Amino acid sequence: MEKTWKPGDPMRLTMDQIKISKQVTCDCGSAMFSEKLMFKRISSIISPSGREELYPMQVVVCESCGKVPTEFNPYGLIPEEFLANN
Repeated sequence: MEKTWKPGDPMRLTMDQIKISKQVTCDCGSAMFSEKLMFKRISSIISPSGREELYPMQVVVCESCGKVPTEFNPYGLIPEEFLANN
């Protein structure tokens, strides 16, 4: 019996599925990205510890133009000046 995929299970794609998938590109046309860290300063008023804290956020940046494609910002946490569609 074949196992049914459930949320939380790792996704297993076949090579055919990967080949026919759409390439992700930045607005500048580049398809090469790198991971960077951005830090958010969390106010002591909302911080769980009651102290001001720095929160590291991993972001994906276009290697060509240095901007973050909007599809990599689903929660709107990255400031507009860093987004590719400016």
